[in-house]
Amino acid sequence: MNVLGMEILSLNVNVFYALNEVNMFKILAMSDIHLNFDINNGVRRKFFNSIRKAKCPIIITGDIGDGRSLESNLKDLSEACNGFPVYFITGNHDYYHSSFERTDEIIHLSVKNFPNLVYLSESSPIRLDEETCLIGVDSWYDAKIIPEGTYLNMLMNDFRYIENLSLIKKSRQEVIKSFQKRASDALKDLKEILSEAVKKYKNIIITSHPLPFGCMEVVKGSDASPFYIWHEAGLFIADFSKNNPRNEFLWLCGHTHSRSEWHNENLNVYCLGSQYYFPRIDGIITDMRFEYETVK
Repeated sequence: MNVLGMEILSLNVNVFYALNEVNMFKILAMSDIHLNFDINNGVRRKFFNSIRKAKCPIIITGDIGDGRSLESNLKDLSEACNGFPVYFITGNHDYYHSSFERTDEIIHLSVKNFPNLVYLSESSPIRLDEETCLIGVDSWYDAKIIPEGTYLNMLMNDFRYIENLSLIKKSRQEVIKSFQKRASDALKDLKEILSEAVKKYKNIIITSHPLPFGCMEVVKGSDASPFYIWHEAGLFIADFSKNNPRNEFLWLCGHTHSRSEWHNENLNVYCLGSQYYFPRIDGIITDMRFEYETVK
């Protein structure tokens, strides 16, 4: 990142923190906006205008576009936020018509060119106020919600359009091993950054793309279920939150396009809703409280 870019980012972040000392922080939340689709110009304009008017940071929990459109999508989001941070992680669709490696290159270039883009998967805990931070990892489903050895109906387009998971180039077992390794690596990253975060902050906002809990799935037990849920992350965060009762955890995810919730004493999980061809702000975080927006 160039020196000017660093100065701009520093200025914007400092202004954001200064505002937090006076007002509760506000962040818009969205997922699965799929900006690569042929979206009606009026709908696209309305979406970006809603971001501009809010004048606050945004969180995107994946599926911004695809491998061919992601660079321009991130540019548009950066400009719409007008200096406020764009916190994001990737979803499965962001690698379509590309590979993990090429998409990573696009992200690194975009973050370098637009300083208010904050790639959570490669960031330390982001301070939102004295007690609250934001973390995120490029998570993946692990197909471990079902017993090991159960036959998987490989119906996801991931296995056609993501080069690293292509059934044309790899066997079923190789593909399963590949995405499970990606999920396992993401869980290691989550454990590391979360252990760091609880030492400094009382309140922690966590972002992932897939659901951490199978009980949150609206259509339970479908052939697609193994590809919607990051099961081992759910087992981990359930124990971790129980073992850290003084902390409050807010987990945001997406992937299924359907709103759902899960709550216990100090862990609140929300799946953000979405609709193809109609990108939207689906919720607002205000001082660790999450509320869904009214869908018009």
